[in-house]
Amino acid sequence: MDFRRRLLAAAAVAAFASPAGAQWTESERAEFHRDCLQSCQTSPRVAESNKPQCNAYCVCMGEETSKAEPNYPLLDDDFRHGRDTPRVQAARWLTAVCSDRVLSR
Repeated sequence: MDFRRRLLAAAAVAAFASPAGAQWTESERAEFHRDCLQSCQTSPRVAESNKPQCNAYCVCMGEETSKAEPNYPLLDDDFRHGRDTPRVQAARWLTAVCSDRVLSR
């Protein structure tokens, strides 16, 4: 399971901003968003009533995660290898931030 799916799984069942700003490429952003949407929309842990908010949730996750870790390949590698690094912990924490932000609207 890739890191984007793991992020969403942690959210469905959680920031620090980098002063340098996000450096993800457009293709990395698109890949993250596409995978996040697919996971959100098919997850049995996301209530049907919340599925219409999957896009807003994934926009939030992409924006916040790219600020927290501008190096997408590094974060992806940490998730793929199951490393519990500060980067991974921050990304997991952001799942709760984005869930709260999106669902409290």
